[in-house]
Amino acid sequence: MFANIYFDPHVKITGKAQAKLYACIDPAIDRFKQLSLDGQDEFKKMLRTWTNLYAFLAQIMPFKDIDSEKFYVYAKY
Repeated sequence: MFANIYFDPHVKITGKAQAKLYACIDPAIDRFKQLSLDGQDEFKKMLRTWTNLYAFLAQIMPFKDIDSEKFYVYAKY
């Protein structure tokens, strides 16, 4: 649902669209809050590492994996 809104060429990311995007990530935030503090730190570190690595690799080689691109944008939010 997040990717359908974010990548829709007819949708401009305005306040209303932004609210829909954040509503899509609310369940993930709720799950994150249920983790222990150590679990939260580990998750943030792993997610940051993945997004940094993906952003670097995307600059030097073409990716055909659409799901990875969708997850990258979702993870950045």
